[in-house]
Amino acid sequence: MEYKNLSYQQINLVPGLHGFVVKRKAAESSVPVLLIDNQAIQGSSKIIDYVEKIAPHPTLGFNEVSQRLEAVELEFFLDEQIGPLLRSIAYNILFKHRKELITLWSHLGPAYGTVWLRLSLPFLIPYLERSYNTTDASAQKQRDRFDSALDRLDTLYERTPFLVGDRFSRVDLTAAALLGPMVMPEQHPLPPAVPLPDEFENYRLQLIDRPVLQRVTSLYKEYRHTNTASAR
Repeated sequence: MEYKNLSYQQINLVPGLHGFVVKRKAAESSVPVLLIDNQAIQGSSKIIDYVEKIAPHPTLGFNEVSQRLEAVELEFFLDEQIGPLLRSIAYNILFKHRKELITLWSHLGPAYGTVWLRLSLPFLIPYLERSYNTTDASAQKQRDRFDSALDRLDTLYERTPFLVGDRFSRVDLTAAALLGPMVMPEQHPLPPAVPLPDEFENYRLQLIDRPVLQRVTSLYKEYRHTNTASAR
């Protein structure tokens, strides 16, 4: 939205309660959701598709069929591999640090968020551990799979500055959004309100010199110019 200079109001929801709020407006309980003219567009890819239609410049898509197909495949890879694996790795650590987890999950959210999370986490965490496969037994396997996924992106970014074509696109935007927590750039829209646990910080620093993470850092510097007035 900001890349295309579109104003919007951002509403942060509290995990565990977000589904009840979202289901009143959209078909599914997942986020993100873009609400515009009483219409709900759900999911990052569909939101990008919609924004491309209403604000085609600067473009994030492709006209050439081969590039469009390549972009679809890579975006699916990012959404189905990079995002879920990093989420599982992060939650495996954060679920052991509930104070930090509550602060992060309630950041810029409703006033009742902190109280709700303190009461609900003992019941919510076991459910999420099963849903997202965040147990210690699976942690190393998740990290190995994440390393392999990063290998593919390393290879692509070592070959060219952009994942598809010769310009910044929705694929680079997706990679930067999902990997933002690994590089914590100054331009990140929601920096953590508290320091992350040492275990996650150490893991992050082990990977920070990889080509893909170095490129994500530069993408934020080059293309993420937050308009704070429109984002609130």
